[in-house]
Amino acid sequence: MTGIPTDGQRDVPDVSLAAAAMHDPYLICLNGGCASGNPTAVGGTSAGAPAFAGIMALVNQKTGARQGQANYVLYKLMNLQQTKGWSCNASSGVAPASTCIFNDITVGNNVYNFGTQYLAGPGYDQATGLGSVNAYNLVSQWNSVTFCATNTTLTINPTSLLLGDAASVAIKVTSNCGGTPTGEVYLTTSTGAGVQGFTLAGGSVISTTTSLPLSPLLLNGPYPLPYASYAVTAHYMGDATFATSDSAPVTVRLFPPPPSGPGQI
Repeated sequence: MTGIPTDGQRDVPDVSLAAAAMHDPYLICLNGGCASGNPTAVGGTSAGAPAFAGIMALVNQKTGARQGQANYVLYKLMNLQQTKGWSCNASSGVAPASTCIFNDITVGNNVYNFGTQYLAGPGYDQATGLGSVNAYNLVSQWNSVTFCATNTTLTINPTSLLLGDAASVAIKVTSNCGGTPTGEVYLTTSTGAGVQGFTLAGGSVISTTTSLPLSPLLLNGPYPLPYASYAVTAHYMGDATFATSDSAPVTVRLFPPPPSGPGQI
């Protein structure tokens, strides 16, 4: 891909969004400012990050699935754009083609005072990343990028335990494409709580967790009858080759600690 530094590093930025507070800020109503004709101008990362989070929410809605590391898709889409030869130079004075996913910014820099100057240029650059985002095309083309399908399995032992006790966790991520999936896998519960993340080693995780939460589903009744019951799922985040996947849910029961104190047993 044009412009990617050969430095073996994780280079930033990835994309650009309109976020210059003195040029084209986001206007928000704060403390009655809009009623008085004085909306608040917001720019920089404080505006660009939530705007792109909104775009990713549209991707989730369009695909009907959670997404892993978005960069794996973003850079494949840019590679597709360059392979297709679409005219996407947004700095040429001619509007980019309607098919462009990223509007390439080729003029300017990100110098600030006496900081390091990075120049904009064709393709990727460390001033504007892949360029500004055409949100409609990004969402529409998201599923055009394909990855090798994976299968994630999860084992938790024991599945009935006291709050704070350690449970053994075994996770395996495999694929029929050959090779070994890499990256991160996370435990989440059916109540929406995140539990813990792990890094795959040889496509597997063998570890323990003491982070299973006592969910709001605690049943009524005297101890030891009350307990939290929910499903735990392992979500593989995917990598540059392998797709995301979720394990089958494992149901756990989590009991509160026994009561203690004067007059308690």
